[in-house]
Amino acid sequence: MVGAMLIFVLSDSTVKVISQTLGPFTQTYSRLLMASVVTVVFFYKKIRLKAFLNASPQTIKWVLLTGVIGFGFKAILLTFGLINTKLLNVSSIDSLTPLVVYFYSLFLFKTKFDIRLLSFILISIYGVLVVSTKSLIPIISQFGIGELFITISLFAGAVSIVGRKVLVGKLNNFEIAAYTYILAGLFVFLLTPIFGERFIFFNLNVKVSGLLLFSALCSSLGAILINYALTKLEATLVSQILLTKVIFSLALGFILFRELPLTIELLGSGIIALGVYLSNSDRSLIKEKKI
Repeated sequence: MVGAMLIFVLSDSTVKVISQTLGPFTQTYSRLLMASVVTVVFFYKKIRLKAFLNASPQTIKWVLLTGVIGFGFKAILLTFGLINTKLLNVSSIDSLTPLVVYFYSLFLFKTKFDIRLLSFILISIYGVLVVSTKSLIPIISQFGIGELFITISLFAGAVSIVGRKVLVGKLNNFEIAAYTYILAGLFVFLLTPIFGERFIFFNLNVKVSGLLLFSALCSSLGAILINYALTKLEATLVSQILLTKVIFSLALGFILFRELPLTIELLGSGIIALGVYLSNSDRSLIKEKKI
């Protein structure tokens, strides 16, 4: 999980540069489709097309849900959210994902409700809000259409975590990454002209193409590592550990750009780490059943 977080932070650092050349939809489907190609090319020996074709209807259903809703629809909603609100509000609202995953798990995996675990999750979420808002009393400035898109995206994004957990044992880590990225990329690609963007995938300069390839490599490897983590950890714990991405962002900002973190950001990072540690200190808090 630590490796996955570092990889995703590196991938995120390229998005801002790419967005100066490509529209939000175009860069999204480009990264998703390239990630699927990278996964297939580098791990083709691990991908069994026959296993997918012979999969049960339930497995196919969860591959579709994870790819289209968990990755594709989430990406679209996140894009609209970023366009219509501040990055601060996006990161704050998106930090609630572990809470949504936890409640999904209560119903899907028959996880037993435990007030202690819920408290630990809320501790980590509070830490993210502290880092995002730079305040011990986090406040989202206003709730408009952008915030609404991000809120809806919470429920879509949580599907990607839960869906991949369901697929554990039915498809291997590489197959899950390849199939879900292909479906997500095609979904966004087909919707792109509806929102007025032109297909310019083959009209890219060397710099943007290189950044897209780097982002695709990061996305592919990051997804495989998270899929592996889901074979060892419960979905709720994985989604909570993902919050440590904020800590890696601060560290990478200091190492690469000499951005000195504020005291309040370091405090928030410590709160995140505390919540994650408490959740993982007693694994008996979560018992997920396979479906």
